[in-house]
Amino acid sequence: MTIPDELRSALREFRAVRARKPLESAEASEFVDWHERMAIALQFLAGHLIHETDRVQARDAAARHREEATRIRQSPI
Repeated sequence: MTIPDELRSALREFRAVRARKPLESAEASEFVDWHERMAIALQFLAGHLIHETDRVQARDAAARHREEATRIRQSPI
């Protein structure tokens, strides 16, 4: 099976964003930014995945990253 170019591109972007996860010592704002970028990458990926179960998992993961970004943003310093 050949991977469509759009899916290949979405996977590449997802991997690139995932690889830029901040170190544990990073500022909270860096984690917020990363979680937001992960949510965007996963949502984009979900739009190109072939199987519905994979699309659902990617959208759920995007929602979890958005929730985590919100939680970090609202946490007291």
